Amino acid sequence: MSQSIAANPDRLLPADPGTRSIARDLLQRVQDLPIISPHGHVDAAVIEHNSPFPDPAALLVSPDHYVTRLIHASGVPLDRLRGSASAERPVCWNTCERLFSTPATLMLTTAAATAKLTIKVPATNAPSAAQAVDSLVIKASVAGAAGAMPVEATANANFKTNPKINMTIPVNADAMRAAVGTRYVDGWFGPMFGTAPEPLQTQTDNPITVIVKNADSVSHIVHGNAGFVHGDTGNPVPPGGIDPKNRTLAAGVKTSGYLHEGANGTSESFQITVNTVQP
Repeated sequence: MSQSIAANPDRLLPADPGTRSIARDLLQRVQDLPIISPHGHVDAAVIEHNSPFPDPAALLVSPDHYVTRLIHASGVPLDRLRGSASAERPVCWNTCERLFSTPATLMLTTAAATAKLTIKVPATNAPSAAQAVDSLVIKASVAGAAGAMPVEATANANFKTNPKINMTIPVNADAMRAAVGTRYVDGWFGPMFGTAPEPLQTQTDNPITVIVKNADSVSHIVHGNAGFVHGDTGNPVPPGGIDPKNRTLAAGVKTSGYLHEGANGTSESFQITVNTVQP
């Protein structure tokens, strides 16, 4: 059997019993009366004199405390929003126009948005220095809105690029072993680590992270020389797996590596050089 739950008629009244009794009595006296609530944000003198506004700020920004508080919450000083002198009002409107196109869009643009920025560049590019400043352009539109026009904003952004490369243990590595001594092959990271060596670049305090994935169908161990951490001889990297070793390449390093297990591992070597660039 269903049972309805009625809202407590005193739910909006004060908690103190004595005060609540008075409030209940007053409510019962007026609750059935019509609501008459003259209210507005327009100065009566504006209507009386019917004078033209000197600029948009005097109409839409300065006299409206809701608008000024919201814009102030975005970091704009109040003295730039409430200027009364004619020379200050254009500054006020230009500030609003720069931030929101028009103050009318303010209520639609206060929701926070978070995004992840991934930048992919050729491995030979030098990472940006810490605190580098570049122009960042962001374009967005309202999801699901028919014919929505994208909103574009440009701003300077300070960020540091954390360089990372992904190497792969070559496919069919065992079939390519040969008694030829040290031979650099392209399967690890293309020609720049193999037959046509080309240096990476980074700053002294910005090492390059190295991820090694096994693209072969059998397990392998990566032998690393000075500057490249040696693989775990007791735990080969399984097929399709990622080598758990944490590896970074510091500026100025010149190193190499090869397949540790089995015969003729050096016939499938890689070579890496990292040049130092100025921050």
